[in-house]
Amino acid sequence: MVTEASGIFVGYIGPCVDIDDVKTTELEDLAKQKLETIGALAGGIAHDFNKLLGWRHVLYNQSLRHPRPGTLRCKANRAKPPRGRPA
Repeated sequence: MVTEASGIFVGYIGPCVDIDDVKTTELEDLAKQKLETIGALAGGIAHDFNKLLGWRHVLYNQSLRHPRPGTLRCKANRAKPPRGRPA
């Protein structure tokens, strides 16, 4: 603390550090972390969606190979060709 000869306060003496650059860097790092998190989340969602599409494809192919009784596909597989035409 610095005072005049009369004892009036003038100010403080000590190190002066500009923290604007530090705060700016911290905010930039926080923004980068947010973007990385959003990217990881989007990647996880895309992965799960692709897994669902893959299972849909597998199940569809299974339904073509083994149709359930009573469905149109099952009846079409058992249909006889018209007379006079080879099968």
